[in-house]
Amino acid sequence: MSKNQPDIPDELAPEILEIASRYYSESQNSYSLAELQDAGAEVQIPPEFIEKALRDVQVKKQQERQQQQQAQERRKTVQWIATGVAVILATATGPRAAQNRAMDCHWRCRYPRYLGHWCL
Repeated sequence: MSKNQPDIPDELAPEILEIASRYYSESQNSYSLAELQDAGAEVQIPPEFIEKALRDVQVKKQQERQQQQQAQERRKTVQWIATGVAVILATATGPRAAQNRAMDCHWRCRYPRYLGHWCL
């Protein structure tokens, strides 16, 4: 090991190598269209069906991404609505709400025939 770099403890080495192996394996898990067509040819699938399947899978994945994005936008909208309702409720039930209701009752009693309201 280089003199500039610290030593890695023995107990960490297996985990580091396992994770690095997984990263490498994931980076190698892709195929070209030609490779897929060759694999399909081995089981007698014509290349045009591989191409059609590729297009179908791409469309499906795009639709799934759009649905996820729309669901996320709906969740944000619901959050905004809930926040607005909470603000309205806090305003309607806050300390000034009782004073506002008293003024409203006073106004209604002042003009009872107009609103059909009688305070007791």
